[in-house]
Amino acid sequence: MMHANLARWLTASCAKFINDNRGTYTLFAEGAPRNTKSLNQWVEFRLDGPYIQQVSHGCYRVDVELNILCNVTNQEVDLYAMARMTGYFQALLLDSTIPIYKLAGIVSDAADDGSLIGCLQIRDDLKQAVVISNFGKVRTDTDFYQSSVEAHYRILLDM
Repeated sequence: MMHANLARWLTASCAKFINDNRGTYTLFAEGAPRNTKSLNQWVEFRLDGPYIQQVSHGCYRVDVELNILCNVTNQEVDLYAMARMTGYFQALLLDSTIPIYKLAGIVSDAADDGSLIGCLQIRDDLKQAVVISNFGKVRTDTDFYQSSVEAHYRILLDM
């Protein structure tokens, strides 16, 4: 039987991984309060999924999409700031496995013991496992640009 906390463990573990490997970029979780007025560059993390399929008794294939939204203001100062940022996160996600732990986050219960349940692997069955999408200037009245880096991962779990 799939554990009810799996989605939280996936999200918390991926957020920790991105935070631990974000380099010099300021990181926010999607929907979290933030003050970006003094920042020229920052990233936002979001996880889509899990998409779960039971492949045999007690064995589950779990897919997720990890999204990094890259934000740059005042690109006139550095024309290649966005390309450097998206390239950094594309390389990070393409070359990484992400350990998934039973992490509590803000809310915890007895099942959140911090133990490793497995590692997300980049999907090798897709034509494009890590994709950069450039949205360009978001509004014509501001100097604000966005791009996303989306990576597709899979983990097989015996639960």
